[in-house]
Amino acid sequence: MHKAWWLGGAGVLVVAAALGAAKVSGVGFGAKEAAKPETTLEFSTREVVQPVVAGMPLRLEFSGALVAPQSAVVRAKASGTLLKLAVAEGSRVRAGQVLGQIDLADIGSRVAERQATVESARAQFAQVGQQLDYTVLRAPYAGIITRRYVEVGQAVQSGPPTTTRLHAGSGCTGASEWLIHS
Repeated sequence: MHKAWWLGGAGVLVVAAALGAAKVSGVGFGAKEAAKPETTLEFSTREVVQPVVAGMPLRLEFSGALVAPQSAVVRAKASGTLLKLAVAEGSRVRAGQVLGQIDLADIGSRVAERQATVESARAQFAQVGQQLDYTVLRAPYAGIITRRYVEVGQAVQSGPPTTTRLHAGSGCTGASEWLIHS
């Protein structure tokens, strides 16, 4: 039944379209209509207004939703208690302006902890640097080497003598002796 309605409606549409096209093209069922002459529009002086330069108000009031061209959600990058909020809703702000301050107690303790770690690392670095300096055997004063206690390639420990006695003076026996330790 629905199919029959659709077909009937489509047939009526085709016939109406054909009749409309015939009427527009001038092919008709009766006498041709006479062409209408063009009429010019005429206005009275009351209907014509001369343009005038007028000022616009500085403030326009209208209703509707106001949408900003840019918007951003500002979130804290550190956890803590908000101590100060320097702006209110509707405040104008500049780029980079401070909006609020978060309590630094937690962050301060973490910074102090990290500083202690850095100081400890610096002390260890200085100690290692001093130990590095200890890897070089140096004469405590000018003199002559008379005896060596170790040979090249031999493992040495800190404490026992590793080089010979060093006499002060130019080969004089009986001069004070010094031992060089690593």
